[in-house]
Amino acid sequence: MSKTRRQREPSRTSTQGEISIEECVQSRRLNHNDTYHQVPEHEISLIQTDLLSWYDCNKRTNMPWRKPTRTDVDKKEIAQRAYEVWISEVMLQQTQVATVIDYYRRWLEAFPTIYDLAEADIEKVNSVWAGLGYYSRARRLWEGARKVVEELDGMLPGNAKDLQQHIPGVGRYTAGAISSIVFGERSAAVDGNVIRVVARLRAIGADPKKAASVEAFWDITTSLVPEARPGDFNQALMELGARVCTPAAMQYETQARLKADAFWTNEKKRKVTVNHDCTICPELQSDLVEEQDYLVTRYPTKAEKKPPRDEECAVYIIQRTTGETKEPMFLISKRPDTGLLAGLWEFPSLELADEETTYKQRSEKAASFIRERYKIDLDDTEQLERHDLGNVVHLFSHIRKVYHAEWISYRSSRIDDVEDKSVKWVTLEELKKSPIPTGLKKALKILEKFQKCEIRMRNRFAGNKQETVRLVSRRITLASLPTIHTQDVECQNYKTDFTRSSTGWVARDMDPETYALTPVGVKMKLLPPRQYIRLHDENHMPFNKYEGRGPTFNSSTYLRYGKVSATVKSARVGGAVTAIILIGDGNDEIDIELLGGDVNHMQTNYFWGHKPLYTVNGAYHNVSGKPIYEDFHTYTVDWQPQRITWSVDGQLVRVKERNDTCEEGVCRFPSQPARVQIGLWDGSKDSGTAEWARGPIDWVRDSVISAYIKAVEIECHPEYNNITGVITEDGELKPYTPPHPTETSSLAENVLPDYRLLPALWLAAILIQL
Repeated sequence: MSKTRRQREPSRTSTQGEISIEECVQSRRLNHNDTYHQVPEHEISLIQTDLLSWYDCNKRTNMPWRKPTRTDVDKKEIAQRAYEVWISEVMLQQTQVATVIDYYRRWLEAFPTIYDLAEADIEKVNSVWAGLGYYSRARRLWEGARKVVEELDGMLPGNAKDLQQHIPGVGRYTAGAISSIVFGERSAAVDGNVIRVVARLRAIGADPKKAASVEAFWDITTSLVPEARPGDFNQALMELGARVCTPAAMQYETQARLKADAFWTNEKKRKVTVNHDCTICPELQSDLVEEQDYLVTRYPTKAEKKPPRDEECAVYIIQRTTGETKEPMFLISKRPDTGLLAGLWEFPSLELADEETTYKQRSEKAASFIRERYKIDLDDTEQLERHDLGNVVHLFSHIRKVYHAEWISYRSSRIDDVEDKSVKWVTLEELKKSPIPTGLKKALKILEKFQKCEIRMRNRFAGNKQETVRLVSRRITLASLPTIHTQDVECQNYKTDFTRSSTGWVARDMDPETYALTPVGVKMKLLPPRQYIRLHDENHMPFNKYEGRGPTFNSSTYLRYGKVSATVKSARVGGAVTAIILIGDGNDEIDIELLGGDVNHMQTNYFWGHKPLYTVNGAYHNVSGKPIYEDFHTYTVDWQPQRITWSVDGQLVRVKERNDTCEEGVCRFPSQPARVQIGLWDGSKDSGTAEWARGPIDWVRDSVISAYIKAVEIECHPEYNNITGVITEDGELKPYTPPHPTETSSLAENVLPDYRLLPALWLAAILIQL
């Protein structure tokens, strides 16, 4: 059946009213109407026979819902089979098979029959579904089960029309799948895999989301479904699309009957215009430059996708410890029964306007919001602690949600009863089992990481000398002590034109294949890993087992405060990150990161190394009316003792004042000597980074990824460089004079081992005050 492209035999002559493949290929003008895409009668039986034969030999057998078709079954068995197929088809929407298998088994353990599901509480339904996403699916299954039990005696309708009409949440695809697989009805089931197969089979160059093309795909697929074994045929089409006719490439060299492949074989490197009578396909007006762009992988046309809208939300993780128990309790509330994430539990959350996202603004809104909504007066609590945890980003299908998380912890001498049934206090163990959205689970992970780091820092400072830690926290704070720099800085003003050379820059331990000097600048290339393996985490978020190889250029000297400008053209692939970084040896960092999958935004961040910063203090900025990867842009960081500013092409996008980073006497502001790094890296290695980077990278589809550096200019602030000094709490630089030796030196070495930036001066000052 399959042949190489050069060996392919001429196709059969066309039926009446259809244009033959030869006519399409030989003509520079493709003139066709809708009948061109229909499948000739003599090919339908061949497709049915060949595809079912292939399916019988190659179908996956590890799917617990896939069972042999039987005719010797009674009504009860048919009802159970319909229930199982219904559950599997709903779970498989927007979710990969590997992920669904475990959830399907757990679901049937919890709700083995449709009667068990109908009798269950929605809380339990959401709990079993938790982590699978698109939670409205679970509610609709529950509502549908109740209706089937109450009105249809536990039996789902046996035809697609009634399934769609009477069962909540059952659409055209699910109805076709259930009716064909369970009841043997000759009905189509058209999903994304089927659309891809049919589009390539009949060279349909249309947006699959448009109304005309949707109907065309359903009509053509319906014409292919046989009277015998309709369910197996539908599953075979889906299997072919999932395993062979994949989005990125055909897994075999060619398939002889693909009209798409035949049409483009000889249509290389020349312009095609169209006299257009087809109501399905759009007019084709392209300069055919490269053959690889016009193989079968060009079909179907990618649907027009609106960018998700940005939303900002303050999340308050409120933790209470009472006098009766040492176990902390967390406050959660239930979302409304309609809308996004309906019926799920969440931390107290407050939607924010764009101008309300700073920590100061959020913390000011928190007190009144928590008092009015949850009847908790933070001003009337004991041992109140508040910490900004940074933010996490979660992508919905139509929303890009930024959660700004704050941890609020306090003690209470009593346990207040909560009258509102939509609000409750839960333990950490109960919280982890509750159906809370994935985005807020990420916020909880930030808190856990924060608390672990707090413990490590306590041990690091005092070696478990708890009394010393108590006295230190009572008598003195980091902000009242100078930041001590023990490293001389050799900042030099210079500008490097990368179109001519890379003087002043070091390419340490870099694969020479990852960069090249070109007339437009240094080309940075992100190369595929040795092996490409896609995995998923416990929340079913994708990532790659191995990361690609990219370059990082380092400046050969350090600077402490200065202006750095880099003219860069970023990569354009989701998961690839183009980064401009000022980084110190002690983890201070200021950066600009350009995410290949976010075409109109840049991200700015800063890290503070004196105490671990648990999340990026980041912000997103719209920098262009068109995709930023299309042009070179000049990105600038101006780093001064009192503030950091970020700008693009001379336009200011962000200012971070040092005073705004101060909380409870500690200022989290970068001040270590830093070198400049510019690089291209793969953000696909773990699921959290992959989601942030709009990845992971699909190395089958995107095998060539590149970015360019045209020029870099470093302008030192001379008053802050080439000396060793201290930065006071006011952000002023003063010469550093070591203190006179004291008898506390040996104690300092024991209490603060290896802590270069806070030497014996700190401990000496503490002991003097004591």
